[in-house]
Order: sequence, then structure tokens, then C-alpha cells
Amino acid sequence: MGEQYARLVVIAGPNGSGKSTITEKIYAANPGDLPSLYINADEIAKQYQLKALAAAEEADRLRRTAIRQGQSFAMETVMSTDAKIALLKAAKAAGYVIYFLFVTTQDPMINVERVRNRVLKGGHDVPADKIRSRYHRTMARLAEATRIVDVARIYDNSGEGPVLIAEKLPSGVLVLYPQGRLSLWTGQALRAMFGLNGYKRVMLKTTKKSNRPPSC
Repeated sequence: MGEQYARLVVIAGPNGSGKSTITEKIYAANPGDLPSLYINADEIAKQYQLKALAAAEEADRLRRTAIRQGQSFAMETVMSTDAKIALLKAAKAAGYVIYFLFVTTQDPMINVERVRNRVLKGGHDVPADKIRSRYHRTMARLAEATRIVDVARIYDNSGEGPVLIAEKLPSGVLVLYPQGRLSLWTGQALRAMFGLNGYKRVMLKTTKKSNRPPSC
């Protein structure tokens, strides 16, 4: 049976946050959560031996084509530019239901170190200064993206496993999960980061670390 509506699943977050690892876990544990069409500039670069800019342009072309055709797809993005916000708005205007999974850390230096380790294992590199600057630009766009999408889950992946710090429910309610006083994600900080406008309601709840992989 075909889908009744087009889905866009967006896995976003700063370089080195663990997006690709979490995507692999979702595919392994809940393959039905993600559409069969998966558009990732890094994978395009690897498959066709393209430079980063050419791969990014090809990924953008594929995403725009999918939206014009009303085809469900998943994408991975750092989301450090307004172009990705514009893409979310275009998909929303085209009638897509948008699921948004955002993965971040509490400190961009965590991301820098993870990318270094990735390179040692043969993975692709990103200059440290770009990681740091993109981190802040990405975080600055999180609130707007969350307001646009239909369902969102935001994870702190600083430690051994992802911790849910916020989610937007299908009803439009934003639920915040404050962490300890020494965490970046206090209740006050989360309210300031997301704002209180654009949601039907904002709630604060407690959360526990889960060993289950994130789902969309």
C-alpha cells in the first residue's frame, strides 16, 4: 500500500554530532521509520568521487526534484545556512509531513575531537574552525526549524548515548526535558533557545537516558 502523504525525514545537527551513526541505528532498528530515498551529500561525494561543493549541489538538486515530484525522502544536513530552512518551508508548502531529528552536543570541541577520531579511521575531514563556526550557526537555526516541522526530537549526544532534551509532538505541543544544573540544557536555557511562541503549548518534563536508538 502506498503512502497517503509525502514524508520528509530530516536528520540535522553540527558536524561531528553523530548524525550518521544515529541514522544507521534507526535503519537497523526501525527500517520503516525512514523513506527508501536517502539523500546525503557525503554519500554522493563518496559514490561519485565528487568534491564537497559539487556533491552538495547534486544533493540539493535531488532534494528539489523529490519535492517537485511529491516523493518521500530522508536527508542529512548540518543545517548551518538559511537554504535548509527555505527547503523545509518549500516542503511544508508542498504538503509534506516533516519529521525532524536533531543531534547536537554541549560543546563544539566535542565535535572537533570526534571528527579527528573519524579521520583516523578513514572518514572524511572537516576543518576545526569550520566545525566551530557551523556549530553556532546550526544551533541558531534550531528554533525556527522546530517551529516549521510537524514532529521533532532533539538529542544531546555529548556522552555515551543520546539524551532527549526536547520534542515537538504532532499536536504542536513542545516538550522540554531539562537536565542538571551543570548541563547546558537547564529549563531556563531550553526555554530561551526555543522561545515560547509558535507552539500550542510548552511543557517541562523529566527525562531518562534510554538505551533504545532514536526514532523518527
